[in-house]
Amino acid sequence: MNRPYLHALSRIILVISVILTAISCEKDEKEFYPELVFPLDTYYVSQGTDLRVYIQQGNGAYELNAADANILAFDKDEQSWPAGAITISGLKKGSTTLTVNDIRNKKNVTLNIHVVDPYLITQIGSPTPLFKWKEGVIQNQDKANEIRNDINKYKVFEPQNILVFKTGTSSEYMLFQDTEHIDRSQVISEGSFEFSATLATEPMLILTDKHTKKQEKLPLYFYQQNTPKLLLNFLNLANRANSELTAASGEGVQLNTSPVESLEGKFFYFKDISAQIKAKHPEAEIAQVYQDVKIMEHFHDYGIEIGSGILAP
Repeated sequence: MNRPYLHALSRIILVISVILTAISCEKDEKEFYPELVFPLDTYYVSQGTDLRVYIQQGNGAYELNAADANILAFDKDEQSWPAGAITISGLKKGSTTLTVNDIRNKKNVTLNIHVVDPYLITQIGSPTPLFKWKEGVIQNQDKANEIRNDINKYKVFEPQNILVFKTGTSSEYMLFQDTEHIDRSQVISEGSFEFSATLATEPMLILTDKHTKKQEKLPLYFYQQNTPKLLLNFLNLANRANSELTAASGEGVQLNTSPVESLEGKFFYFKDISAQIKAKHPEAEIAQVYQDVKIMEHFHDYGIEIGSGILAP
């Protein structure tokens, strides 16, 4: 066989190989679909409420199947960002699974769904120490710093603490270090709580540690008009209409009418420790410590996991 023929044959084979490779790559690209991904594999829904679960990654076409349709109902929104969303309605207390099938990649994910009593997840912010000098006292920055440091010692919570409220046959709270340690073995404090608010009195949160029997009475203040309503809706507290709070005047619920949207769902407690601080620092007339509390309404979306046994159905 002569060389020109071999050379031509080699070129033909090379061209055919390139064409076949291109066809194969194009076929692979057409058949590639992202995996189906959710922030969590376990979700908690308060009985009688809805929970919206966003799909982190998927292909926008899904089939859903609940193992027990008596416990939950569902609806899908395939257009929501980033890859769709599912609304889960808690019908009655119990545990079941919800299987989500991705029609395009033929993969599925099974979610564990627990329908539970009303609950609320909150996160504690940094403390703010405040005091007022006694009239006639010469103010000193070093002394002011010393007083503020002493005021901070009276804070009830550490920054980033997670405070979980749950209701049912009783009203209970559980305190955890942070979002990485919401596990039954990591409880810092636990016990019962009471929440009260009327038109004539300021909102008050009372925590009673079940081990030490120590009680904390914390007056609450709300940044936004509808935050008290949000708090009541979640906790399902007290047998009073939500309108009693939202209609309250300055004589009742204390409100800061800040227009800042980031304050939505936030409130703060304060402790008056004037007597304790004045005993050590007679230069101070009034001393209080404030601490923000943020309602983590959408904690599921951030992949925050709740350990088993905390929000049991």
